[in-house]
Amino acid sequence: MEKKKFESLFDQYCADNGFKLSKKRPENSSRILDLMTEVPTKKHHKVKEEKEEEVITLPPPKLEHIPVKTFQDYALDEDVVFIKRLEETGKLADSYIRELPSMKEVLSYISKLSIQPLWYKTCQDSIINSKTLKFPNIPVLTRAYIRDFLRTPLKGEIPCNNPACESMRLGNFRIRALTIEGSTWCFLCHLFLTNKLYFESLNRKKDNSRVYQIHWFMVQVNIEGEYRLDKTLMGDNDVRGIFGPFPLYNCYNYAPCDLKNGCKGWIESDCMVFRLSQTMS
Repeated sequence: MEKKKFESLFDQYCADNGFKLSKKRPENSSRILDLMTEVPTKKHHKVKEEKEEEVITLPPPKLEHIPVKTFQDYALDEDVVFIKRLEETGKLADSYIRELPSMKEVLSYISKLSIQPLWYKTCQDSIINSKTLKFPNIPVLTRAYIRDFLRTPLKGEIPCNNPACESMRLGNFRIRALTIEGSTWCFLCHLFLTNKLYFESLNRKKDNSRVYQIHWFMVQVNIEGEYRLDKTLMGDNDVRGIFGPFPLYNCYNYAPCDLKNGCKGWIESDCMVFRLSQTMS
């Protein structure tokens, strides 16, 4: 290409791209064309290869080995670990349940007993040894709280909607629904169903690896005016699904009555109630 023709093209390129040229043209401007059409020499190729060789591949980072604890690791403080796992459970949504005793309070008492119910050890093993099983969010009901659900409902209150209502079967009237976990069954229906599932599980020896929750509330025990521990489901080595004290059910422990407010209801037998021993003065 002629020098004048190249210079003309170079001037046009600078004008199109906004470059301002001094009146004195660079002496090496004609060298640009040579570089644009020059075939790379071996020297240039060698430089390119050297740059590619500068890439360093780092070895993968070493992962820290964290040993997995077994149940034997917790042998000395298993009660502490078990009770601590209860704190991982979320808060209950129902405001009235927040005012009742906590699961941790009840199970801490059970953990300190010299002779514990069989369900406690079974439940403890299931929680600690499982990577996914969490302690269910179970409210603790007092007898004073339960008493208000042993009568026919007042205006605005929901009656038990179980087609096979236990109160209806025994006394031909439905009592107020105990609304827990979305259920609208009455207290007697909860007692009947849980006890039925419990005694059925005694015969389910082959299927003891899976954990089925069979109750949706627990009760206080061995406190004045509350339930006696020996009047609750004590559990069995082959029974899973009990996570706290739950009353034994015997239909003869509930007698029908007429309340002062005109409601019909049930009176629970005093044999279920824990009483402090009377000391002689």
